[in-house]
Amino acid sequence: RHEGAGGVVLVGQPGVGKTRLAAEVLVEADQDGLATARAIATRAAAAIPLGALAPLLPELRNGVNPLLACRQALRALAGDRRLVLLVDDGHALDDVSATLVLQVAAHREAFVVVTVRSGERLPEPVTALWKDGHAERIDLDPWSMPTGRS
Repeated sequence: RHEGAGGVVLVGQPGVGKTRLAAEVLVEADQDGLATARAIATRAAAAIPLGALAPLLPELRNGVNPLLACRQALRALAGDRRLVLLVDDGHALDDVSATLVLQVAAHREAFVVVTVRSGERLPEPVTALWKDGHAERIDLDPWSMPTGRS
């Protein structure tokens, strides 16, 4: 709900609830009347530039600045509303997709919610999200479960 913020990066071990928390952010954003979109990064999609974000983007023609065209497409997707873009498993983004996510966060064209797995090597633009002040990094710790002993 931070109007000027570029986003958040949720960091944690597998199973800690990053994706669930990020999905709840999208539900809240939708209920608040914001535009929402979701992309899921995978190692397979990382072999294709913009692979994880391709379902949200137009077909690009030769001679077009791909990052500019993709930023414009994401703005068009949102219409006159602010876009909340969830990128699940951001550690698996290809460099072009990661750069696009950084650019839309840096220019405040979307509020990005990126989940990343602790200990994974991250694309440089994903790390730059919080290092350059475009998004807040939130480290999630595993829930402590009561043992049931008295």
